[in-house]
Amino acid sequence: EGSTLGYWKFSGKEDPAADSSKFKNAGTLRGAVWNPEGKFGGCLEGFPGYPVDDKPHGLLVKRSPHLAPGGAFTLEMWVRAKDEASFPPEMTPVLVDSKYVPDNHTGFMWSLTKDSGGGQRLFKLEIGLGTRSQTWYSSPVTLSTAEWQHIGFHYDAQGTASFFLNGESVGSSLQEGAGPMAGAIRDFCIGDRIGSLYRGFPGWMDEVLLSEGLREYRPVGIEPDSSRPVFLRFSENSSLNFKIQNLSSDEISKGEVPIAIAGETPAPPIDWSPLKKGEAREASIPVDAGLRSGFRTGEMKDQNTPPLPKSLS
Repeated sequence: EGSTLGYWKFSGKEDPAADSSKFKNAGTLRGAVWNPEGKFGGCLEGFPGYPVDDKPHGLLVKRSPHLAPGGAFTLEMWVRAKDEASFPPEMTPVLVDSKYVPDNHTGFMWSLTKDSGGGQRLFKLEIGLGTRSQTWYSSPVTLSTAEWQHIGFHYDAQGTASFFLNGESVGSSLQEGAGPMAGAIRDFCIGDRIGSLYRGFPGWMDEVLLSEGLREYRPVGIEPDSSRPVFLRFSENSSLNFKIQNLSSDEISKGEVPIAIAGETPAPPIDWSPLKKGEAREASIPVDAGLRSGFRTGEMKDQNTPPLPKSLS
């Protein structure tokens, strides 16, 4: 929960760039156009930028401290992508930007990576921390050309960024040492990069909401205690530790969490129910520290020489 910092509904043709929050951070159409057929009334329509057309295709909002919160914040919106002819695989469109260039360590940029095949891309979040910047990525996502989808992320100002698609988690990770975002020194741009090379979003955007705090869509949150756990080789009682928390508004009476380490046999599901509203519980799964991930015990030749993959042995 938290207060609304910016809310662009694009509901009226006369004033499509109005901000419905109490801060009234109205924008200016800069290449993007108002379209009457949005998810909820009107919407913002964007077009492909570089390398198709290196021109502005967004909505520009004047810099404000409310648009670059120093604490936890959430950004969400509804989107519908255009077809591949207007959304070529090599494009890396920007959804929201107040950072612009890599050496500006203030503000943030939320964008999409190139199409890795089959329409799949990653959400990419870059946040300026003052003296450096940090980057987070989501799991692969596919943006629909036929239906509106709800997308969003939140950042806890302590190193963890989480991404969402239609209310479902599509990745959450902790970057050790990352802290609050540094206040932006540039304007706030919706649907494009602030400047050239312009990277407009070729599609439609509606109900762009920036809010203070962490807005949750998941019924259950799972957070690791470390972004890169390290284990002493052959140490006993090694485990991956994490926290399971009920994020819903009611008690969850029954549930299991299946967890697997890449290349290893999945561990039995963890039964963590019941969980009261807001309750958190510590959990762990054992790790065989005697092996490199992906190798079974029977393949080890000795403790000092790791085995070759079967294709090489």
